[in-house]
Amino acid sequence: MTGSLITDRVKQLVRMRGPVIPSQISKEIGTNILMASAILSELASKNDVKISSVKFGGTPLYYVVGQEPKLQNYIAGLPQKEKEAFELLKANGVLRDHSMEPATRFALRQIKDFAKPLEVNINGETEIFWKWYMLANEDAKTAIKKIMGVVEETQPKIEAVVGTSAQEEKPFIAQTTQPQYPPIQPLQQQTILTTQPQVLPQPQPKKQIRTTSQKTAAAATSEFSKTLADFFAKSNIEIESSDLSSKSEAKYTVLLPSPVGKLRYCCIAKNKKTCTDTDISSALVQGQLKKLPVLLLTNGELSKKAHELLSKEIGAIVVKKI
Repeated sequence: MTGSLITDRVKQLVRMRGPVIPSQISKEIGTNILMASAILSELASKNDVKISSVKFGGTPLYYVVGQEPKLQNYIAGLPQKEKEAFELLKANGVLRDHSMEPATRFALRQIKDFAKPLEVNINGETEIFWKWYMLANEDAKTAIKKIMGVVEETQPKIEAVVGTSAQEEKPFIAQTTQPQYPPIQPLQQQTILTTQPQVLPQPQPKKQIRTTSQKTAAAATSEFSKTLADFFAKSNIEIESSDLSSKSEAKYTVLLPSPVGKLRYCCIAKNKKTCTDTDISSALVQGQLKKLPVLLLTNGELSKKAHELLSKEIGAIVVKKI
């Protein structure tokens, strides 16, 4: 059997019997486990099959789109805390990250097949929610509103970006309901006795007056931007793209120099006095959505919980105070 025929046979077996492990495939095609693993890895690199984070006997499972529900048959091998997080998320559909215990928050980050991160922007504040992988996006939107105690007539602006291992779902947006004002009544038609048109005085534009607090905030933002620019220049970091829409946070895709060449990072810069565990979680999720390692820059101090979370996420994020 030629190489292409073997590859086609393996794809067919995964579609028929997936999720599977390499040893099951090796028996079917009459080869060793190493060769079967290599074929499956090649198919995964082409996105013909998917690789699970949950493992069977220490080995990841290979499956195709549509077989995700079957992954639940293999949770017996999960650590106890991850099983508890699995059951909690399955029962609730959506969980609010900062409402969970630290151990549960860590466990949710480990069961990537079942817990999908949502970065939710609520009236300018970013929070992390976790969605059960089989839950529809619209249902997740409804669940988040319920958690937030949102009433349709007075709902705040909620934007959520959902990242999945299979594909990135479209974000949902619930727009802010504007306060209702009484309609403006049209002016009654006036009887004009002169044949000349009336020339009304033009209103003078009002001068914009900035308060002391606004001036202070603007100066702080400008100073932080300058600090970032100096840091990038001194570190020989190249900026590929940037998002500077927020005063307290800047987002970049950057290239960092290394002995093996330039490395692409998702860079998050926080302009705040204290960097919390929520900030760390948010940065990790943004990196996960972009499938990039994270560089977090801050001009503040790390909270105790932030230090605890960083000790568990070694290798996934680099934090630098500037």
